[in-house]
Amino acid sequence: MLENKIISTQIALEQLAWTYLVNQEQMIDKEAYKKLRATDILRLLCYQLKIPKEITNDYYGELVEKYKNDSVFKFVDYRIILCIQRRKKFQQIG
Repeated sequence: MLENKIISTQIALEQLAWTYLVNQEQMIDKEAYKKLRATDILRLLCYQLKIPKEITNDYYGELVEKYKNDSVFKFVDYRIILCIQRRKKFQQIG
């Protein structure tokens, strides 16, 4: 399922961010990392690795406007929406 892939990808990116930002580069400590939102963690990782966060495909014109051309925010927002939808689905079943 696409939802599982998005959630798994975010988990993997957050683990990569922890390893790189906290353990390897020691840019931030454990407590500071825990206080950051997922979007801030992934933005910092992208910035440090020089990965552009801009949405470059014009096909998504409305999304570029909504997310202010921030692909990290878009990705995390989608993951949150998917988790909420999944939670509602399970509540309806049980």
